[in-house]
Amino acid sequence: MDRDQIKASYDNGDLRVRLNSIFPRGGPLYGGTKVTVRADGLEDYVEIFPDPKCKFGTNDRIVDGNYIKCTKRPATFYEAEKGVVKNYTCVQCEDSPRYDHAEIISLSVSLTGKFDDVYSSRPYRYYEPARVDAIYPRYGPKDGDTVVQVWGANFLDLGDDFRCNFGTKSTKAQFVSDSFIWCRAAASAVVGREMPFSVSLNRQQNTRDRIGFWYYNDPIIQKIEPDFGPIAGGTNVTLKGSGYLPFDFAQDIDNRNDTFCIWEGIGKVKAHVISYTLCQCPVPANNAGLQ
Repeated sequence: MDRDQIKASYDNGDLRVRLNSIFPRGGPLYGGTKVTVRADGLEDYVEIFPDPKCKFGTNDRIVDGNYIKCTKRPATFYEAEKGVVKNYTCVQCEDSPRYDHAEIISLSVSLTGKFDDVYSSRPYRYYEPARVDAIYPRYGPKDGDTVVQVWGANFLDLGDDFRCNFGTKSTKAQFVSDSFIWCRAAASAVVGREMPFSVSLNRQQNTRDRIGFWYYNDPIIQKIEPDFGPIAGGTNVTLKGSGYLPFDFAQDIDNRNDTFCIWEGIGKVKAHVISYTLCQCPVPANNAGLQ
């Protein structure tokens, strides 16, 4: 069919656009979420209906839409990081309008802008903005994988879209309750300065609290004095090296209470950190009889 025939068939209802999916599936009450809508055959209508509209529930919440290149289905977080091929046509709804209270509403798309051509819709969740009050620990090694506990409010598990952000990198957030979650720190090439920490429920908008996470280089042990002692333990050894105090205390980051010496197979004891290059540890008893 040519352009006029397609338009006539569409106007008569012979051609119907049915929505397959939306991404993200929700956003905060303050709005501003850009929603990608997938439906088969949109590439046939780009020139015929160049100004689609999106409706978030009611007629007073209609925003502009734009045709964009996208993937056949919403990419997982890891696929998005790798950059999957975009050879499909979607409608991107511009910033979602504000909403008064948390609720699931119907999101619909009209190619004509009149909404007399809508035959399907998808549920969209408006939620209370999440908040982060505190995290522990506030620092970890640059290789990542530190288990970070997060306290706050309005956490909501929306699957793979529920993320903890460490600067520009993120990891999957693990839901425990609406006020407590945990996640593993991402790896980082940046050490010795604060990286912004935030939580995202929809992989797009983040919490707005000023919470920082710090990365450090692994400490280096260059010499142990003495390097022997009785099997009963009790020897106080001095570790000479670097990286024992990696942070600027003016930034209120003090790792001394969290620093331990570990003897593999025997146990660990709290270290007494003296300086960036020195710390001391009492040797535990070798009850395992290890040589």
